[in-house]
Parts: sequence; structure tokens; C-alpha cells
Amino acid sequence: MLRHVGLRKMYVRKYHNTLTSQPNSHTLLSYEKNRYIMILKEKRSICLAMRAIATACRKKQFPVLVHCIHGKDRTGLVVALTLLLCDVNEDEVCQDYALSGPLLRNAKHTKLFGKDSPMYLENDEYIVTPIVVMRSVLSWMKSETSTRTANEAAETY
Repeated sequence: MLRHVGLRKMYVRKYHNTLTSQPNSHTLLSYEKNRYIMILKEKRSICLAMRAIATACRKKQFPVLVHCIHGKDRTGLVVALTLLLCDVNEDEVCQDYALSGPLLRNAKHTKLFGKDSPMYLENDEYIVTPIVVMRSVLSWMKSETSTRTANEAAETY
């Protein structure tokens, strides 16, 4: 189906959401930040995705499609790291991440997710993409790698 846009390989990895209770805004922000940091610490899934993107770029196999079930967690991290490695500044990376929330909300309300989507996508609280989450994750990356910029942290990481 996607071969007409040049997609040749697809890597699929499922990540099961472990948040089971209805969160308040502060709890959700903390949960999202900590989950993203856990994904980055695990590194394997992010490294596989980054390696696939790098390979496609080296072979000039464009475009590269990066996605998951709703495009804000692993996908958001992979896209953020890719943008940082392309020298996009940290503010623009965070703003790009924040764009997903309204798009996801619209997709949900126009029934684009489909009937087989995970239950947590039914709640608007789970599809928000606050800019503060990505800012705090990039801040964590800088502190972990002892670098001054998120771009340097992405290279080091």
C-alpha cells in the first residue's frame, strides 16, 4: 500500500501503555516525561529506528516514514532526535512535537483511529503533546550527556 511513496521496509514494535487510572494534568506530564526517559534509557527501540533512518538516508531511499499507533511517544522521540541531528534548534523540535496533540485529537474525533485502537486513545488526556514534556526530556538528555545543547546530546546519545 505504501510502496507508491517509496516505503520499502517497515519495523514494527509494540509498546504497551501501563497507565491504568485516570490521571490529572500534573500526573500525566510527569508520567509522560518518565516514560520517555525510560524509552531512551532502554535505547534498543530508538537505536533500531535511528539506524533504519540513517541507512535509508545513506542509500538515498526517500521518503522515510516513521510512525506508531498514534505518533507521539516513540515516534515523537525518534523524530525529535532526527531533527536535532539535522541541526534543527531545540525550540523548533519542541514545537514540532506539540503539533501532534491537536492533530491526534482531530483524528480521534473524526474516527481515524478505528475501532481496534487501544482504549487509552479514547481519552483526550492521553493524546495531548504538551511542549513542556519534550523540553523536560531534552533537558534530561543534556544532563545525562553533559552537553550544552540538545543537538549535542542527540549526537552523544
